[in-house]
Amino acid sequence: MPQLPIDVYPFVLAILLVALAAAAMELRASVQAPSCPRCVHCRHLAMERRNAEERERRAVAKRLWGVDDVDDEDARRRP
Repeated sequence: MPQLPIDVYPFVLAILLVALAAAAMELRASVQAPSCPRCVHCRHLAMERRNAEERERRAVAKRLWGVDDVDDEDARRRP
């Protein structure tokens, strides 16, 4: 069997990385519970999840950088 030319290795590595990323995204999607856009229960769960992520993002920003988005939003509203 002939050896693979060295010029092909970067392409093979790129294809491998894309396949790994696609597999990771599929695995993440399969672990999450299914949700339907019309169901009231699923909409409320999605809203709660978004609110929890927003609270977590704000807490991390405040803890790491001392930045509070609420203060920034109030400053934008003032004339």
